[in-house]
Amino acid sequence: MSDTLNLRIEHFKMNYPSNIEDKLGVRSVKDFLSNKCAGALGKKWVQKAAFLSDNVLITKLQDQNFEFVQLLQEGYSFPISEYSDPSQALHSAKIEGAILDEKDLFDIKLSLSIITKSCEFLITSPPEQFLELRKLTDNITIDRQLYKSLESTFDRSGRIKDDATPDLRAIRKGIISESSGLRKTVLSVLRRSIESGYTDAESQPTLRNGRMVIPVKAENKRLVKGLIHDESATGQTSFIEPEEVFTVNNRLRELYSKEKREIFKILRDLTRLIRDNIDDINEAYRFLGKIDFIHAKAHLAVEFNAIKPTIIDQPFIELNEAYHPVLWLHQRKEKKIKPINFKIDSSNRIILISGPNAGGKSVTLKTIGLLQYLFQCGFPLPIGDKCTLGIFKDIFVDIGDEQSLENELSTYSAHLKNMHYFTQNCSPNTLFLIDEFGTGTEPEYGGAVAEAILVKLHNKKSFGVITTHYSNLKEFAEKQEGINNAAMLYDVKNLQPLYEFEIGKPGSSFALEIATKIGMDQSTIQYASKKIGFQKVKYDRTLKELEYELEEAKQQNILLRDKERRFEKNLSEYRELKEYLDQKKKFIVNEAKKEAKIIISKANKEVENLLVKIKSNAVDKTVVKEVRKEFEKKTLEFEASPIIKNPDTQKSSFEILKGDIAVGDYVQIKDQEANGKVISLKGKTALVELGEMRLNIKVGSLSRIRAPKIEKRKPSSNAHSLDYVEKNLDFNPEIDVRGQRTKDTLEIVDKLIDDAIVLGVKELRILHGKGDGILRAMIRQHIDKYNSIETVRSEHVEFGGDGISIVTLK
Repeated sequence: MSDTLNLRIEHFKMNYPSNIEDKLGVRSVKDFLSNKCAGALGKKWVQKAAFLSDNVLITKLQDQNFEFVQLLQEGYSFPISEYSDPSQALHSAKIEGAILDEKDLFDIKLSLSIITKSCEFLITSPPEQFLELRKLTDNITIDRQLYKSLESTFDRSGRIKDDATPDLRAIRKGIISESSGLRKTVLSVLRRSIESGYTDAESQPTLRNGRMVIPVKAENKRLVKGLIHDESATGQTSFIEPEEVFTVNNRLRELYSKEKREIFKILRDLTRLIRDNIDDINEAYRFLGKIDFIHAKAHLAVEFNAIKPTIIDQPFIELNEAYHPVLWLHQRKEKKIKPINFKIDSSNRIILISGPNAGGKSVTLKTIGLLQYLFQCGFPLPIGDKCTLGIFKDIFVDIGDEQSLENELSTYSAHLKNMHYFTQNCSPNTLFLIDEFGTGTEPEYGGAVAEAILVKLHNKKSFGVITTHYSNLKEFAEKQEGINNAAMLYDVKNLQPLYEFEIGKPGSSFALEIATKIGMDQSTIQYASKKIGFQKVKYDRTLKELEYELEEAKQQNILLRDKERRFEKNLSEYRELKEYLDQKKKFIVNEAKKEAKIIISKANKEVENLLVKIKSNAVDKTVVKEVRKEFEKKTLEFEASPIIKNPDTQKSSFEILKGDIAVGDYVQIKDQEANGKVISLKGKTALVELGEMRLNIKVGSLSRIRAPKIEKRKPSSNAHSLDYVEKNLDFNPEIDVRGQRTKDTLEIVDKLIDDAIVLGVKELRILHGKGDGILRAMIRQHIDKYNSIETVRSEHVEFGGDGISIVTLK
């Protein structure tokens, strides 16, 4: 344990500056995480969590996080709850002769119960699950006698039980007996006093100095035999202990003293047990702090929709769909933040970000730095699939106004001091972040110094992200191997930042365009252009033209992708229709064959009957003639049957009409038996309703027909397509999503609801488990988008309660 802590301190000291966590926003994430902890021990682990460079340790911490996420998503209820910090009490217990009070011992009892149940949960879980979490229990030992003694001493409210010891049981039994007798005697005396007029009628016995007394009017206090213990503030009432109860009160006082001495012995013995096992207990509380910390990180991972990145033991960053953690926590619901994709590796070690002011350069730089820092602290991240993160030995940061009045340093001097530290201490395993590189002095000199520093950092083979406006740095990055330009994208038409990040080209500052937009006069703009110089204006104009062309290309790509999606959709619908028609054709042919067999069988019987008639009438010519006529009649009826005709060669049974196809017309697909009603027309494409399906079909492939007569059929008729029937037979209105990934869970729920709507099912059961209620809340929030949902409720307690959601459809 001490080795791990020393390792953390060692790596923490390597980062620069000392307030790097404030610079990057780590404190905000830690504060949020602290609020997720169940107790103070977990909060301490949050605050001491520091930057690590040990690949094995970082991997272990991330594995612990996502094992706990799996535990939550599978609906397990982990036995952790609010607890008190026992550190001070345990420190006191070490001192020989010290005795802990009831509250401290009761708090220890509660927290040891949480530790015991947590260990039992992990140890008894399936062997293939929670491997890293289970390892945390390896060195945890809680003395059975101590745990049993604490459990048998205190009740749920923290009061020492009557049967904590045999002596205490006897003492408290005596107290109850003596108190009962005492109260009866006092009430008897009080009643006589009231009857004698010495005491007001509404008076009741009370306690003074631990003894039972009765209130008596001051003027009558000499008329009641006993000891005066007290009087009221007004002096009108005296509180007298009647002489009849002296002896009982004395016995009670003695019993209470015995009780106090017995409780003292119980507390002394329990404290001694704790002292004897103090090392094991301290180790158990370290486990409680760690598991509480991991529990909080798992909740943060759920909040982030976090996905575990691939981890490699070398400097490397590849982020996809990555968000700034603090912005995600505070602005996610407003949907204002946009993700970034980012990569640095050995071939592109330094990324130079340029673009207009307020375009998102600094936020992007801080996003990259904060995500890497949190990752190496072992925290989950708001990132997408296929992210790979490597290990840096240290992170150097130069962000914000570093002006120092104490050291008489200007902003630029402070930046230069940081750059000096960077150039002296950077290594091939360093990640540096520099915001607004070179600013704070005359641009020409500032750009030159910045370029010189960039050369030095590049030669050090360090990794870094820099934001800048300087053209000389953009040009240098274009020519230099290992340094890459990047830009914050800008809407060149509306002159508005898009807050989107793209690697591969520099960005323009759009200074002149922005000045024009806000209404600055043209003469001022032209004067500024001349002062800037033709080459710089030309360079900036080229960047803007590239920006514009890129935007145009993006729009064309969007249109092309839209056309491809429509094509794929039409192709899918065509294939679906073809499959439907093929199935329909097979169904009709099979039915025809079945009916043909019946007819042929019937015809054979008719022929046999005719032959029997002929034979039985001994070849009577008249009978033979009648039989022949009857046979010919049956043959004609048989041949006329539509079932005998080949279904593939039958002509359409619908009357073809002339004229253009309009909305509401009935149509038939040419060379097919399929027919339906036109729902809408768009150009040369018609949306046709074919039974249970709606398909887009070219108008040229359709024939207009007379509306078919609708025959009422029994429910058993083949009114629906085969796939609908099969789906109805196979459909299961209950699903179990425990153990599924978040994305897979929501897709399964979507499919269940879609199928239920198609099949007309009114009630569904979703088994998600109880746990901390995260999976249940996520599913219910997701299905709120369905207008066809009437209600969502939990199952009855005896059938699963909050672990099952019952969904009722309209």
